[in-house]
Amino acid sequence: MVSGNLYRRSQGEPSSSGSDISLEANIVDLLPYVNGVDVVCLSRDGLPEIETIQEGLTVYRVPENQVANQVVSLNEHFGPYDFLLTQLLLSDIAIITANKLKIKVVYFFRSLGVTLDFRTNGEYVVDVLIANSEYVVKKVSEQYSRSVEVVNFSLGETERIKGRPISHPKFDVTMFNPTENKGGRIFFSLASLFPELKFRAILGWMDLKSKDGKSYDPAL
Repeated sequence: MVSGNLYRRSQGEPSSSGSDISLEANIVDLLPYVNGVDVVCLSRDGLPEIETIQEGLTVYRVPENQVANQVVSLNEHFGPYDFLLTQLLLSDIAIITANKLKIKVVYFFRSLGVTLDFRTNGEYVVDVLIANSEYVVKKVSEQYSRSVEVVNFSLGETERIKGRPISHPKFDVTMFNPTENKGGRIFFSLASLFPELKFRAILGWMDLKSKDGKSYDPAL
């Protein structure tokens, strides 16, 4: 598997990426059915370059310019791999590398707005497309004129990702990363419609920031 932010935290450290946490839960579910899973992600200071998460699951953390070489090296030593699964960050590198190695590719859609050409005769050859909801399946199927399978969203054992309790006032509704494509407009509309409830928005992603990229734009 190749995904930029998978397993990029120390034990007990919370993650800001729900898509990666849910894929880590999917990996655990997958382990009984495979001989093993190797994960390639981006390196980070303070984390080991190679880490065994559990039996059959090893993580390799490398700089971005070494991702392709790492996949090639792992395939030579432990392969040939049956398939490569990728999503979001680094997926373009992963797909091109897997195609050269003739490894079947599975791409996991986590959201809309992907610009890679996944058509059957497109630049990025992908054998299987999967998505995290029926809505995304419908939209992606229309975009690429291909069948897409839905994989149920799961956070697995949530005890491992809970942060410390906080003493802040209770909120009725909380939304993380209220961007347009995640339904931010609906969230703020609901806040206007129900003034008796307490709404909280937790900002994320660069597209919530001003043009200089240094501060958040209040309008966004």
